[in-house]
Amino acid sequence: CNRATESTRSLVTDFAGFAAMERWGPDEIALFPLDVVLFPQLPLPLHIFEERYKAMVNRCLDENRPFGMILATGVNSDTGQVETATVGCEARIVRVERLPDGRMNIEVQGVERFRVRSI
Repeated sequence: CNRATESTRSLVTDFAGFAAMERWGPDEIALFPLDVVLFPQLPLPLHIFEERYKAMVNRCLDENRPFGMILATGVNSDTGQVETATVGCEARIVRVERLPDGRMNIEVQGVERFRVRSI
């Protein structure tokens, strides 16, 4: 995907902020920081086991919304916050397998790149 097709999202929220929002605006997306990079048009299987990300996936499914995959680059030693790259890829959920214990196997498809404006 080239720079010309990069999304111009002005605000991206982390999942903690996303979970507290009743509604989100058109320029807001939940972030899923991982040590993996998603590219536009490519599939990626994910195993979802943390409660906060199970809630995020369920909400994205309920509202037919994508989420943002972004590369986790480390942890800030002063704040404990996960540091991330500034460019990620919108992820559209294309398949869900719900497991008996509440975990999920999902497949996402990369849609388009976005640049983080604020968190």
